Amino acid sequence: MASREIGNQLDVFPAFHQVAGRRVVVVGGGDAAAARLRLVGQTTAHPVLVSKQINAQTMAAIDQVGADWISHRLTQEVLAGAVLIFAASDDPLENKAAADAARAVGIAVNVMDVPEQCDFFVPAIVNRAPVAIAISSGGAGPVLTQMLRGRIEALLSPHLGGLARLAGSLRAQVTNQITSMAARRLYWRAFFSGSVARAVESGHVLLARREAGQLLLNAPEDQARVSFVNIGPGEADLVTLRAHRVLQEADVIIHDSQIAPEIFALARRDARRIAINSGRSIAALKNEARDGRHVVRLVIGDPRDDATAADEIAALRHHGIQIDIIPGLTIEPNNAAAQPAAA
Repeated sequence: MASREIGNQLDVFPAFHQVAGRRVVVVGGGDAAAARLRLVGQTTAHPVLVSKQINAQTMAAIDQVGADWISHRLTQEVLAGAVLIFAASDDPLENKAAADAARAVGIAVNVMDVPEQCDFFVPAIVNRAPVAIAISSGGAGPVLTQMLRGRIEALLSPHLGGLARLAGSLRAQVTNQITSMAARRLYWRAFFSGSVARAVESGHVLLARREAGQLLLNAPEDQARVSFVNIGPGEADLVTLRAHRVLQEADVIIHDSQIAPEIFALARRDARRIAINSGRSIAALKNEARDGRHVVRLVIGDPRDDATAADEIAALRHHGIQIDIIPGLTIEPNNAAAQPAAA
């Protein structure tokens, strides 16, 4: 197996647990347990607190989230049907016993302040239900994750959840009416950034629904499209914001073999990647642009200064395929600062 650099690889896999209506158990009766209980209360899970004694903070949290309180030790009956366990007691031995009991029946456990005993970590959460953003440092820097949460909270509208709920109510209709995935993405991009979003932001939900319907009537048609994306000198941290956005929209990415793997981390996760040589690039670009797919052709440097890319552009235009050229950064030979390429 080929070796891999691990500097930018995660020790945890980001995922969201399905907890609706399922039991989530918190062990402990102090302030830490109360905090975990309030966190669980932000979901539609069934919270259960297990502790012989509880303080005033925990009692208030129980009342706030409607949790069950079991005033004896953790038992198999309590664990039955649970999906997650938070061991948040002030007693490390009680936490370890809870973790052992949970693992014995295959339930993931988080042990307070002991990262090496955790099956999962508690992230800093930005809640715009049904939208959720979870930020984790793998237990390495909780203060950093809270700082990042504060920055993201400031960026996101408090009405974002309402916009997402409106989108969810229209999803089946949009799928039935717009059959092309590429065209649907264009619709949703306009939905989340145009008049619909502005109406929700202003609190006019009925107007937003009407605007969404009008947008659907004027939905874009399928159109073959190839974007030639200048990724500058080929380094991920020098890719422009516009190039990043186009990579996020791509259905197919066609590239030469020398493209750095870090570039692909900027693209849509489900975009198909095709490594190609110049001898068959034009045929591949034409074939992949059919059926309204958005194809991105990665080019190091300005495509108009590259003979192969120039031939590809001319051939695609000859076949009536829409072409976009996305400028990138240029680096002067004397290592001067990067400059934006001419559009």
